[in-house]
Amino acid sequence: MSDGPAELQGLKQPENLIKNPRVKERADQLLKRLSARVPSLTPEQSSEVLEFLEEVAMEEEELEAKNTALQQESDRDPYNPDIYTLQGFHRIMKDKLAELERNNATAVMLALDLDHFKQYNDTAGHTAGNSALSLAGGLMKSAVRPGDVVARVHGDEFVVVLMNEDLETGALVAERVRTAISSMSTLLETSVPFSVSIGMAMIEQELIQTNYDSDEEFITALTALYDKADKAHYQGAKHNGKDKIGAILPDGRVYTAVFHTGPTDQSPVVAFQRV
Repeated sequence: MSDGPAELQGLKQPENLIKNPRVKERADQLLKRLSARVPSLTPEQSSEVLEFLEEVAMEEEELEAKNTALQQESDRDPYNPDIYTLQGFHRIMKDKLAELERNNATAVMLALDLDHFKQYNDTAGHTAGNSALSLAGGLMKSAVRPGDVVARVHGDEFVVVLMNEDLETGALVAERVRTAISSMSTLLETSVPFSVSIGMAMIEQELIQTNYDSDEEFITALTALYDKADKAHYQGAKHNGKDKIGAILPDGRVYTAVFHTGPTDQSPVVAFQRV
């Protein structure tokens, strides 16, 4: 910029009109080209260029803010903004897997759906059904830790990722979720016997450590893991009497979690029974 008029060199001063650093850099480059081609810009012309660039900067900032707001809106469930949509789940899981890799930690994925939701939705109506979905999401969120992930992926189907857990400790958290959902009938004052069927699968190190070439490849891998948890959900819980927790263990087989009281501290202990 040293070859240009003083009015253009002023672009680098704090009092300049351009405040956005990214736009300021682009303006700097543009004005360098202008200075090289038209070194005799008048002060009036320089001022016009700066005013134009400021308008562009403001429009860019407004568009960026709108895009950010739209993305945040599409990432959050319309019935309960405290939990994610499927799109938001895909987005947040990139950060969560990176966190697991940094900490050399493990995590568990839960696939869940509400038992008897269709019965409630058909009898109470869709508005009441939407409120039930909101309540379910809130109960799941309250049963897990702040750093865990809760999302509604479709209809009454949810996914939960329990950070820094293995199958045994994850099953204890899943049991808290199951217990929380069992309160829905009372909270909604309905005779429909709400419960939840849950499937569990460990998040494999391969999924955590792989560098994916595209979003599509990442989503495909994440969906494959969800399918494993969903298999445990159907075989170990949904088709095994409902209101249960199924799990795929390292041997690849589906088990059902069974809880009993510990011998000393009265805390629950989990065992897995082959389906």
